Amino acid sequence: MNSASLEMAPPPISGRERFWLSAAMVPLALYEIWDSYMFFSILGLSETGSGFSGVLTKIYVLTHPFFAVAALVCALTGRVRWAVVAMAGVVLGRWLSYLPGSNGSLAARDIYVLLQPTIMLLIVPPLLAAGALALARSNQLLGLATLLVCVPVIYINYEMALFAIAVTIFGF
Repeated sequence: MNSASLEMAPPPISGRERFWLSAAMVPLALYEIWDSYMFFSILGLSETGSGFSGVLTKIYVLTHPFFAVAALVCALTGRVRWAVVAMAGVVLGRWLSYLPGSNGSLAARDIYVLLQPTIMLLIVPPLLAAGALALARSNQLLGLATLLVCVPVIYINYEMALFAIAVTIFGF
């Protein structure tokens, strides 16, 4: 008897759970699509810098819209597992763009980014994305996997979300 015969298939998630997990992923994927458009239109590929950091930023700028659209399509079709994988790609791509390179990136030279934000930008996202990928690969605990890819997106963009809420409540 080998270990493959002992593996048990994960229980399938219910339609209700799949709906709510997809519903959680859709707004984040829509935001990431908008964010990738804004990032590309403002920054473009010519202003990403040079050296290793510039290459990593270009990879992020080019792959971000594809991962975001894939996450949206998968979430809308109820494929939560693959939506988690695509959002993990977004998180890991953003993480690549924050890594300090030969010319230094935002995380390396900005005084605002000290200890706590640096840890949240450089250490936590790849750990959360790796955990989400492992859970999605095994098709288990997809709710936790969804949460793991949502936390970095929300943390990095919480100021934008607070601004949107304030404009919604109080107007310009």
